[in-house]
Amino acid sequence: MPARGETFGTLPLRRLHGVAQAMPQPGRHDLGQGGYECVTRPEVVVGGAGADTDPRRCLKGLSPAVAAELEGVELVDPDLVYEGGAEIDLGGRTVLLREVGPAHTRSDQIVLVDGRVLFAGDLLETRIFPIAPYFPPHDTDVDGEGSIGVLDRLAALAPRTVVPGHGEVTDASLIHDVRDYLVYVRDEALRLRERGATADETAATVDENARARRPSWERPEWTGLTARAFYDTGAPV
Repeated sequence: MPARGETFGTLPLRRLHGVAQAMPQPGRHDLGQGGYECVTRPEVVVGGAGADTDPRRCLKGLSPAVAAELEGVELVDPDLVYEGGAEIDLGGRTVLLREVGPAHTRSDQIVLVDGRVLFAGDLLETRIFPIAPYFPPHDTDVDGEGSIGVLDRLAALAPRTVVPGHGEVTDASLIHDVRDYLVYVRDEALRLRERGATADETAATVDENARARRPSWERPEWTGLTARAFYDTGAPV
């Protein structure tokens, strides 16, 4: 697989978490932290640099149920590899692929159709606290400050329709909602750090306050991880 760039119409090795998301009976398989590392940093789990990092082998080791779901899965080489951006003519519709990371991961991309419909993947979720895969010491690719910058650029695109990685299709207001949340977590985490709070204390405080500020949002377990990411990597405010 190429060192950089994403693929169109195929299944990149580093993003095999789509296989888990597409499994029948959603929620039946709990991959947990080990599952996320299998599909985002297989070299860590499987055996280090130069090792065989086929994430299927790693995922199959998590449980017999996962192994059964992956039986017969065949990985296909990319049809199109790009770095930075690519434009595809679909016969009357123009699709722009653009590399925007690091933010949620090292290799985030967005898809923009006719300048109006934005597919943002896990950069955005509707009524769900943003996913922050921050599991030190191994999985620390998430870039909170980078995410804020990416959302600023997405807002400038002014899409009419936004398709998030999770949740309902919506409009550009989602971009602003998620950005405002990340700015709040960043500022609060760094403020508490400056006052001498520990990482655990900061995560707990931000988690409690974020839940109170957005009681209708789901998956609040990501809030503490987001706060820790800003606490560990952010510059003082």
